[in-house]
Amino acid sequence: MNHNECFDAKLLLVVKDQLRGKNYLDALNERGAVCRIVSTLQEAITIASEKPHCGILVDMQLMLKIPTLKRVGVEDLLNGLPSATLNINVSRGEIRILPRGSMAFGCSSLHQFISICANFAPKIIFQRARKPIHYNVLLDVNPEFSSPCRTVCIDISSGGCFLFYCNGSFVSGDSVWIKMPDIVCDVPIKATVCWVREWGATQKNPGIGVCFDNQQ
Repeated sequence: MNHNECFDAKLLLVVKDQLRGKNYLDALNERGAVCRIVSTLQEAITIASEKPHCGILVDMQLMLKIPTLKRVGVEDLLNGLPSATLNINVSRGEIRILPRGSMAFGCSSLHQFISICANFAPKIIFQRARKPIHYNVLLDVNPEFSSPCRTVCIDISSGGCFLFYCNGSFVSGDSVWIKMPDIVCDVPIKATVCWVREWGATQKNPGIGVCFDNQQ
């Protein structure tokens, strides 16, 4: 590969250990990536809500130590951008990458991940307080609700919600319509699929994260 090649990909690298961080940064810079490095996931959440990025890479050591109360914010961040977990054998200098979510699906190397991010428009990930409220939901791809799917929201905020779903037919960017019969105002809500968690991909509920198109 031409070491002078430069990708227009602004990545966020999250790693606490200095030696591991240096190895990651050297490998990423060698492949033409432009990186901002932070040492904690909370700092990454803050930075990502202030400045746009094309992707995020997180050291495996940090992913194993996420407090339960911080998981919602971390999931929002990792599902809002192309993301992956990194691990390294320092003695051999071998770096392994594990993609997360649908945006980096199939990625098996740093070069592939950087290429994906280079084609992803930089964006800011806004954080919203989400409440674990389980409303009944009707989900459809059109406002007429000709063939709605019965599901339930796992949590909800003023900007969107996470819906339990495991049919695997949605991708990021799809438009959907939802109704929540439990709410007195039973008006169809148009939303956009922001991220997808496939069935079996993690030890968590499968589903889709959606943002409401007409946010208050």
